[in-house]
Amino acid sequence: MICKDMRVLIVEDVFLQEMLEVLNSCGVTQIASTDNYKRSVRILDDKKFDIALIDIFIKEEQTGVSIGRYIREKFDFPFIYVSSNLDRNVLKIVQDTHPDALIAKPIDKQTLICNIGLVVHNKLANPDNVSILDDRIFIKKMGFTINYS
Repeated sequence: MICKDMRVLIVEDVFLQEMLEVLNSCGVTQIASTDNYKRSVRILDDKKFDIALIDIFIKEEQTGVSIGRYIREKFDFPFIYVSSNLDRNVLKIVQDTHPDALIAKPIDKQTLICNIGLVVHNKLANPDNVSILDDRIFIKKMGFTINYS
C-alpha cells in the first residue's frame, strides 16, 4: 500500500516523468527529485524521506550506488534501485549497499506500486520499529513515532 503522506526522493535522469505520474496517480504529493549526486546529498541532508527511488547509473561521476551507500550510512529509510541493466555485474556492484528492491526499466506501473508497498510494509514490520516500555508501546511508522498507552 502506498500512503498519500509518503515522502519520496527520486534520483533519476531518464524515466523521471513516468515515476512522477505513477506516484501522483496514487495521491503521493511529497516528492523531491534530482538527477545527480550532489543535489541528492543536499536534499537528503535537508529533508526527511520514507523511501527513495534511485537510478543506478545516473550520468555523472558519482552513481546512484553512491547515493544508496550515503543513505545506508546516514539515514534509516528504505530505497529501491531502478536500472535498465540488471545483469550479474550490476548485482555485484549494488549488493554491499543492501537495497530494499531492484526494479527494471522501463518501469511498469504495477511493479513500481507493488515494490514500494512491499518495501514500506517490510520496514514497518521490522521489530526495530517497535519499543515496549512498561505501560507503553511505541511504533515508528513512516518516520513518526506513535505512542500506544
